[in-house]
Amino acid sequence: MAGLAPLAAAAAAAAGRRAPTRVAAAVAAAPFSTLLSGHAAHRKAPSPTEESPESAAAESSKPPRASAKASRASKATKAAEDVSASSSESTATSATADAPSPKKATRTRKAKETSAATEPSAEAPKARSSASTASKTSGDASTSLPSNGENGGKHGKAPTFVNVSVDTHNNMISIQAGGSEQVLFSTLWLRDHCRCSDCYNSQTNQRSLDTYKLPPSLLPESIRVVDGAKVVIQWPAIDPARLSEWAVIDNPGSLVDSSRRPAVSSYPAPEHAAHTSTYDVNWLLQFRHNNSVELTPPAFQEFPIQHWGSDLVQESVTVPFKEIMETEAGLFKWMDNLAKFGISFASGVPPTEAASEALCLKLGVLRNTNYSSGMWTLQPNMSKEDTAYSHAALKAHTDNTYYTDPCGLQVLHCIGFDGQLGHNIFVDGFNAASQLMLTHPGHLAVLSKTRVPFQWVDKNEQFYAAAPIITLNPYTGEPFQIRQNNDDRAPLLVSPHAQRSFYYALHAWYSLLRDPRHEFKTILRPGTLVAFDNHRVLHGRESFTGNRTVVGCYIGRDEFRSRYRSLRDANAAKPSGAKQA
Repeated sequence: MAGLAPLAAAAAAAAGRRAPTRVAAAVAAAPFSTLLSGHAAHRKAPSPTEESPESAAAESSKPPRASAKASRASKATKAAEDVSASSSESTATSATADAPSPKKATRTRKAKETSAATEPSAEAPKARSSASTASKTSGDASTSLPSNGENGGKHGKAPTFVNVSVDTHNNMISIQAGGSEQVLFSTLWLRDHCRCSDCYNSQTNQRSLDTYKLPPSLLPESIRVVDGAKVVIQWPAIDPARLSEWAVIDNPGSLVDSSRRPAVSSYPAPEHAAHTSTYDVNWLLQFRHNNSVELTPPAFQEFPIQHWGSDLVQESVTVPFKEIMETEAGLFKWMDNLAKFGISFASGVPPTEAASEALCLKLGVLRNTNYSSGMWTLQPNMSKEDTAYSHAALKAHTDNTYYTDPCGLQVLHCIGFDGQLGHNIFVDGFNAASQLMLTHPGHLAVLSKTRVPFQWVDKNEQFYAAAPIITLNPYTGEPFQIRQNNDDRAPLLVSPHAQRSFYYALHAWYSLLRDPRHEFKTILRPGTLVAFDNHRVLHGRESFTGNRTVVGCYIGRDEFRSRYRSLRDANAAKPSGAKQA
């Protein structure tokens, strides 16, 4: 342990750690946008954990540490001077915009933030410091936000003030709006997520900034709030030599081998000597974080799941073929059913493969599989070495369990039969998994952690994949994907004790899947097409006699979700009287 002391000292010196200095700026707020850059939907996220006064006081009372670079210390002082009229090298200071009864800032060892409401005006920044070099308007070409980041939104009443604080010791910036809890951002995150035209291509929605060129401890030169709706940060020029700080930064649990990094001279010069970033406050608030739970990405939270069982009313999730093909309202309703229930029917479909394919293409791109390219035809002739190509009954299952990435959507349409049809069976796997979570959480744990192998083998092809039968959402813990096919399950490769636990859990799972209360049964006749989420809904059938011709296909889940999001957001952006659904 003693041998680590010199290394730790060198790391602290190279990182240039200083005494904590907190500065604050507050101005009155006007209504601001809630639009996520490039996306219209607002994502709700958990509130952050506010820093306690005790921890703030303890932090501000820490003694200053020697800085390896005097220039960085002067930048920290300049940051304080730009945002606050009175500052101290080792204590917190605060500054407020002009108000009818302004209070004089006092020096104290405890970090104290004050705020006062003023009329939203472009003159507000002048009340803090004349040293600010940030853009004086939010419309500068180099700092303007994308056009969809302007006024309007879903947050409701605007906050009464916006308060911005800088923690120079931890390289953090906090934002407080409307009396809400503080929202913390690292300075690196803010710089990395600048949405100006130099750093972000709003046409392609791709980052242009080279994050590799940012130093580990980045502090702003100045911060100001414009019209209570935008935070303008002036970033300093970056000396390429500072990038070598990454080699000795004292990151807990990780020490970077400096010998494996390029020499300082090999770093290219930065493209911008200095930079101004403008952030819409409401855009930032969508990324509020509580420091203990990772935020849920949109892909894991945006689809409102509605469970169902044998009580599913088919008519409620059915849309006429003509309405889907000819109107945006019909297409949106059909796709919305799929997003919410995982299943949707189309009625009045011409009993041909061409009409079925035209309807499927509305959902997304047809996916090629070992069965065919695009559309496939299913008949009881064993043209494929698969039980599906027979008259036999099939237990509820999902398809492509032997794929690393099972197909997302599946479509079935009976276009002809001569004989006696049996019922088609559909089971909401998310509903069954949720029931297992309530009744047998231990069994759910086994099925969500045990990697089960699946295979599909014939004389020409061999597919093999292993994954849990129930995959849980890594952020919410809710069911996210079902991979269930007893026929295609390969030998289980776990210890004898784990085998016993697995089969107990598997039996409980099968009991739920085959519970009549969870099975929705219907007879698919020519003209009725069904589309369902293969990651959620299990399908099966009763045995039948005679000949039956079913056409179908697989559709990529990502492609479907992409089209659904675009259609949903376009529909939501219309005036209420003009919405299609």
